Formats: sequence, structure tokens, C-alpha cells
Amino acid sequence: MANNEHSSLTTRDNLLFGAGSLALNLYGLIVLAWVLTLYQGNADLGLPRLVPAGLFAAIFAAGRVFDAIVDPLVGFASDRVRSRWGRRKPLILAGLLPQAAFFCLLWHPPRLAETAGNGWYLLAVLCGFFGSFAVVFAPYLAMMPELSRTDHERNTLATTQAVFGIIGTLVGSFYGLLLQSLSGGGRTPTLAGFQSAGLIVAFLGLVSASLPLLTRRAPIVPQNETHLSLIAGLRATLASRPFRHYIAAFLLVWMALQLVLAAMPQMPIARLGATPAQNGLWASLLQASALIGGALCFPLLMRLMESHGRAWTWSRAMAWFAVIVPLLAVPRSLPTMILLLLAAGPAVAGLMILPHALLADICDHDARLTGQRREALFYGVQGTFTKAAMACSVIIASGLLDRLGNTAARPWGLVACPLVASLATAGSLLSFRGFRRSMQQEASGGR
Repeated sequence: MANNEHSSLTTRDNLLFGAGSLALNLYGLIVLAWVLTLYQGNADLGLPRLVPAGLFAAIFAAGRVFDAIVDPLVGFASDRVRSRWGRRKPLILAGLLPQAAFFCLLWHPPRLAETAGNGWYLLAVLCGFFGSFAVVFAPYLAMMPELSRTDHERNTLATTQAVFGIIGTLVGSFYGLLLQSLSGGGRTPTLAGFQSAGLIVAFLGLVSASLPLLTRRAPIVPQNETHLSLIAGLRATLASRPFRHYIAAFLLVWMALQLVLAAMPQMPIARLGATPAQNGLWASLLQASALIGGALCFPLLMRLMESHGRAWTWSRAMAWFAVIVPLLAVPRSLPTMILLLLAAGPAVAGLMILPHALLADICDHDARLTGQRREALFYGVQGTFTKAAMACSVIIASGLLDRLGNTAARPWGLVACPLVASLATAGSLLSFRGFRRSMQQEASGGR
């Protein structure tokens, strides 16, 4: 273990590490919502469909399958890296430029017409983007358990990471407004607008994702560690009962969140009475309202984590999410929807702060039991399941919006998305119930 094991986490390292979350959330939000909008099209926004609906769902799912395979491979490789810069930074550095380049290529479809060729192009670029995304962010997330030595430090890192995540998501939520501005301010987003906005976002993402490389605190380095093979490591990871409880709960609520986010860019024009020219601004206001509500609740979540623990706080935050989500299907006015999203603040704060910190707890718990530190493999396996959940959410959202409608004349797909999300959240609460008990049982020797 490093000789500065007992030194305090510096403000500088806290901020530099947290800054990486800006890119993580910025890329994630825009790819989820706006790739679907560009390639699937929207009649109210004047965007033609570029890929047949069924093919789009299959392609996005295939891209996520590729991503899901890459994540644990990257994690396995990162855990075995030995360099003067630690186990994480070499891979992060290697993935930065490819990630930015593939993100820009997403907005360059070969033809502005519905063709299968656009679909195969999208599949190739998505695989490149998701692969480089894993190379950057699987090692980045695995830095948290290495950098934090105490519960307070972990809560602080998680909260700072969430603050930058809010900033990244807030910037991403105004992507529609940026897109409209770069498209000449007209009612219809243009391909040139998508491409210019993509360049701006890629630059912001590149800078943000580079900052964790500048942290100075030496990570925890295992001594005399024996390495498992990839298959044995995956089996050991999946054998952890706390991890199984956590990952099932996280995936269900993550899928619920993605369903809501996928519907958000089209909600104003179809449900709230926005004009085509107002849609981008209104969609940004909705997403910003949820983020502001979450940011305002960060101090509350920090107090609850310090006094009741992270698992207790997660359960209460998700219970509140289960209450709020189905109500998003009801409003027909912008002010009512904004108030509901502000009220969702505790749930948004929980989703932003707690998952990575809970998984860091699981990594430490497993290291105490096994003597091995497999942080990146745990985060990589989480990435595999997360991408599977995101693929499912895109398939479900695409199917609901396509079959039930996403326009003012047929808005029922947009109504169905939050209702399905509420069911997933209820399932998440049930899955997490055994988490704390399994941590205690394994700590006392029972598996």
C-alpha cells in the first residue's frame, strides 16, 4: 500500500477526480436521447427517419452488446496494469482521442434518407464510441475505491463526482437549445447543427475526461497479489451476494431513468403544448429542473449518508423515485411538469451520488474476503449489465414511441414510458432489500 495511505484526500484531487464525471454524464445523455432523435426522426421536428425502426432498435442493441463485452475485458486489463502512473491512467489516456473522434462521427450519417446503409454506419461508429468509452470510464470509475480511505472521503468523492455529473447532464440538457441555435435558430434542427454541436461536446468531454489524470494521490496498490484468470475473476465477481443484490437493483432503476430521458426531448411538443420552435428550450428546461432539484438535495443526501449509511439512503431515495415517476405521465402544462421534476430532487441526487460509492464498498468488502483488489473488473461487470439495461431501455422506448406514438396527435408512447419506468423502480426496491444483510453475513464468514 502506498506510503501516503493515511494522508487526507486533498481538495485538488477531489475536484480533479470528480471532474471526469462531467464527460461521463454529458456523453451518456446526448447519445441516449439525440442519436435516437436523429436516426429515428420526428415528424413534429421536421427530422426524417434515417434508419428503419426495427433495424434501429437491433443496431443500438448490438452496439450495446459489443459495449457490454468490452467493459469487463477493459476492467480485467486495468486491474493487471503496473506502471509508474498506477493501474488506471494509462488506459484512460489511450481512450481519450478515439472517444472524442467517434462521438463526432455519430452525427455524420452517409445519407439524409431512410436507408439500411445509415444503420450499418451507425453500428460501426457506435461500436467504436462504446469501446473507447469503456477504455476511458471503466478505469476512471475504479479510481474511487483506490483514492478514498474512509467513509467520509468516499462520501465526499461521490458527492463531488455527482456535482460534476449534474453539470455535465445540465450541459447535455441544453443540447437541444444549442442544436437549435447552431441550426440557424429555425424550427427544424439541421444536420450541420448536429455536427457543429457534436464538435463542441466532444471538446468539452475530452477536457473533462483528461482531468482525473492529474490527480496526485497514490492509489492503493496490492502487494503480493495472485491474479485470477478472466473467467475465474468473472465467476468470483458474480458470486458476491452483495454485488448481485446491488446490480439487480441498480439495473432496474437505471432502465427506468433511461426510459424517462428517452421521452424527454419529445415531451414538450407532444404533451405540453410547445411549438416546434419552443421544443428545444422546453426540453432543456425540463431536464434542467430535475438536475436543479437534485443539486439542491445534495446536502441532504450527504447528511443522510453520514448518519444512516449509503445503503439506507439509497433505499429511501429510490422509494421516492417510485412515487414521483408515474406522475410524470399526467401533466399537460410546462409549470406542472417543472414542479414535479423539482420534487424528484432526492431521487435524482441519490442516482447521481450513490451507485459508484456503493460499488466501491462492495470492492473493499470483496478485497477483505479474498485478498484481491479487482475494482475495475467489478466496475467493468457493472458496465456490462448497465449497457444491457440501456439497450433494453432503448428497445422498449423505441417500441413504445413507435407503436403508441410520440406526437401531439398520438402521444401515448410518451405516457407509457414513465409508467413502465415506475414498475422497474418498484422491482429495484425489491431487489435491494437483501443488500445490507448479505454484506453482514459475508463479513461474518457466511456466503
